Formats: sequence, C-alpha cells, structure tokens
Amino acid sequence: MTGDVTRWAMFLRGINVGGHRKIPMADLRALVADVTGDACAKSYIASGNVVFVADQPEADLRTALRSRIAADFGFEVPILLQNAAQMRAVLAACPCPRRTRKPRLCLSLL
Repeated sequence: MTGDVTRWAMFLRGINVGGHRKIPMADLRALVADVTGDACAKSYIASGNVVFVADQPEADLRTALRSRIAADFGFEVPILLQNAAQMRAVLAACPCPRRTRKPRLCLSLL
C-alpha cells in the first residue's frame, strides 16, 4: 500500500444463506488481501462482513472487489462499503441512549 489508507467495513448482501451463494470467509479474506494489500483483513463469522484498510478510492475499491468476487465465486454480490468515519456516524445517530444499550448493538444497513 502507498499513500493515505482508510479503514473500511465491507458488507456483502445475501451470501451464505440457506446453503446458497457460498463464500468461505478464509477465501474472502484472501481475496480482500489480494485486492487491497491488507494481509490483516478480518471477517465476522460467515456473514460476508470484512474490516480492512486500503489506499484506493471507494469507487475503484468497490469495482475491484465486486469484479473479483464475481470472477472467483461465479456470482455477483451487492457490496456496501462504509469507512470508519461513516460507521462512527451511524453509531452516533443511534436513537437508543447509550445507558440503555446492552453490551452489543445490532445494526441494519439498507
């Protein structure tokens, strides 16, 4: 990686549901590492959620990831990318007061 890097959260829609559109997380992490140069990409269970850093612009990153997923796994997947600042803004806008939240907070990003 060269230049300024951004921390990203990538959310894939509709994978690993009911045995369809399977993407093993180890393979997805390797794909993300190959596209972004971040060998430390982290995934969460079999959700398709991956956190990584990259120095590419968002549009280029989305195109490269979408293309590689289609090429490697044989189907297209909608991708939502949120940078760290965007994720902080989502959490800050949570309508539940912090004192009433349980230790975990579930989010739905549409």
